[in-house]
Amino acid sequence: DGDGIGNNADTDDDNDGVVDTNDAFPLDSSESVDTDGDGIGNNADTDDDNDGVVDTNDSFPLDSAESVDTDGDGIGNNADTDDDNDGVVDTSDAFPLDATRSTAPTPEVTKSDSSGGSLGGFLALLMLFLTVKRSKNQKVKK
Repeated sequence: DGDGIGNNADTDDDNDGVVDTNDAFPLDSSESVDTDGDGIGNNADTDDDNDGVVDTNDSFPLDSAESVDTDGDGIGNNADTDDDNDGVVDTSDAFPLDATRSTAPTPEVTKSDSSGGSLGGFLALLMLFLTVKRSKNQKVKK
């Protein structure tokens, strides 16, 4: 490093301002941190936490457990129980990533949708009545 002191006595061999004991790259002044331990310093590494999401697209570039923060509240979606911050917890939210909606529309049920409606019920009872009556008539004729 040109200071006249051997590397053993120098506490910052690459003169980057980080003492060698805290420097992942003590002889490289352009690097001192390797968050994910992959041998590539954070300055050159495009994915500092090695989570598969490049740092420019990662809301948490140094946290491999998180990469997305939909509502921008500083809590990653993996840890956040309300990802869209609409006041409805994700487990009860039909649209957990959309703050404008939280429940699915309830389909309108009409009488004909539920059990055949009143006409369907009437016809079913009529058929039952006629079947029972026919059965009784046949027994009487014998």
